[in-house]
Amino acid sequence: MTLQKVIGFVGMPASGKSTALEVAREWGPVVTMGDVVRAAVRDEGDEITPKNLRAMALHLRELHGPQAIAMECVRQIEELGAEIVFIDGLRSPTEVAEFRASWKFPIIAIVARDEDRYQWLAARGRDDDEQEQEKIRQRDEQELALGIGDVIANADYTIYNYGTIEELQQACESTIREVIENY
Repeated sequence: MTLQKVIGFVGMPASGKSTALEVAREWGPVVTMGDVVRAAVRDEGDEITPKNLRAMALHLRELHGPQAIAMECVRQIEELGAEIVFIDGLRSPTEVAEFRASWKFPIIAIVARDEDRYQWLAARGRDDDEQEQEKIRQRDEQELALGIGDVIANADYTIYNYGTIEELQQACESTIREVIENY
């Protein structure tokens, strides 16, 4: 088996990670940590709502430890066997440590201004997104409480999403190439 290159993406909600990961898919599959939580919510027969997702994520972490979701992703990555795999949805340094126990695991942070993120979040309309600005701020606080700020601050690479989608895509492409070359 070829040595896997596993690369993480982190960013606050609506920072541009989805756009970045669309670019990343040119090199390999994406394992989304949120999909693990969504699957667990569905398995319980519950509706996918922000409240149910948060509750399930906390439940999984309480049940199996703070690295629970990352552990399931490690299993999925090993099962995939792809040479290059990207991780979406890092939330904490504990999750980073879980991935780094198996791989080098460089991290790319996507950073956007809060006011831009709030507009994008309201516009994209995903089922698990909050629409009211106060609820968005509360979600940010919950993400920060898990440690996402530390993961962003300690990322190996940072892409600033302050321009157009095309500029973000170009920055992602060049950064991903650099990460893969330096892996």
